[in-house]
Amino acid sequence: PAARSGGGRALAAAGGGTHTKHQVARDRLVERIKVVKQVPKVNDVAVVLDLSGSMSGSKHEQALSSLRDLFAHTVGPQDRLSIFTFNQVVTQVLPFTPKPDIDLEPVLASIGSCGGRTRLFDAIGAALDTMATAKGRSLQLVALTDGADNCSVTTQDAIAARLARPSVGCFHF
Repeated sequence: PAARSGGGRALAAAGGGTHTKHQVARDRLVERIKVVKQVPKVNDVAVVLDLSGSMSGSKHEQALSSLRDLFAHTVGPQDRLSIFTFNQVVTQVLPFTPKPDIDLEPVLASIGSCGGRTRLFDAIGAALDTMATAKGRSLQLVALTDGADNCSVTTQDAIAARLARPSVGCFHF
């Protein structure tokens, strides 16, 4: 039975009692928000790691330490990780792989030493190319570098245009 309450039409709630249409709509919104918060966010995380000459020594060790921390504390169990290294050459050392399937230390041991120039924009472009196939995943790009690009074929404007496209979705750089 409908009754008037505070100027709005009252509706019977599932547990008895009466609620206005506004209260019922608000309660449904709160329930939807709770469901959305329970759905885990699934990420594709691409790391571009600078191996140019200026990264030698402590900078290289700091970058590797940051990558370990990212893997341990930020990449979730349902996320996938890919790692690109770059100097004058861009190399994908780890294709997108689910976190539980990654033994990070052997991957890092295979990376090698620093030397050469900095092909940062080409590395970002390569990471974006692999991320283009991700459907239903949040895209994250992490660049571990100390310097400016000095030998890419890809321009900074071209990378900026790619990042501005609507198809990139939820992208953080």
